[in-house]
Amino acid sequence: MPSVTCFTHCCPVCQILVLVMCFNMYASKDTSVRCTAGVAIRQIVTAMFERLSALMSSEQKPFLSSGSEVKPGGGTSATTDLPPQATDAYLLFQDICFLTNGDPPAWLPSNLEMELALGLELLETVLRGHPRIFLEEKLFSLLLTERICPLVIKLFSSTSKYRHSTSSHHHSSHSSHSSHSHHLSPLGGGAGAVEKPSFALSVRLLCILSVLIKEFFVFLVTQCEIFLSMLVKFLDSDKLLWQRTLAMEVLYTFCNRAGLLRLFCV
Repeated sequence: MPSVTCFTHCCPVCQILVLVMCFNMYASKDTSVRCTAGVAIRQIVTAMFERLSALMSSEQKPFLSSGSEVKPGGGTSATTDLPPQATDAYLLFQDICFLTNGDPPAWLPSNLEMELALGLELLETVLRGHPRIFLEEKLFSLLLTERICPLVIKLFSSTSKYRHSTSSHHHSSHSSHSSHSHHLSPLGGGAGAVEKPSFALSVRLLCILSVLIKEFFVFLVTQCEIFLSMLVKFLDSDKLLWQRTLAMEVLYTFCNRAGLLRLFCV
């Protein structure tokens, strides 16, 4: 752990090995092992982006020039012009997006899996703590438009199909599937089913949506307008009470930001 979190740069192979070990430990049934691994994963991800933020502060300019061409869906080949700290952070964040969406990673081992709740938490932590990286660096900006926004819309769509009046018909089904992985349905429903959404996952998803609107509205105007419309639909009378309450809380935080409200009205 210290070799990954304490130095200004770490060998990519070492980082991958430590992350794989932590993810495997996180899958343990032992609560103590699982909690320790979760803390380690959060520390590693945070340390990698703090190193990148420190490098950006010292460089005082974007890593890619304004005339550099950035291809969509760049994968690992898109980072050849980046310094090591930026490369590691980009590839890790991209893999977190892949794993959260249920897809195999590109940088980490392809057989690695990650729980949806942990993935959403890691995405929120990075976006909330380091918005400057995604606003100033082209490759990271593409991750917002190509990975994060489609993922949020996909997860929101799965929960928006649920209607409170149908809850009694799916109660038994929900109980039998509650222990399944997120490959069935990110917020509670499987393919072709409409099940009761997960409160915990809905909270994490709304936290990401809140960060995207607060920090990146100017950059993601169209996407944020879609997020706002989806959020308002959570206030419909056929939604669960806690869904409406969560939506109201997020909307209330927007109302405390006069600058953000002005952007909504432009």
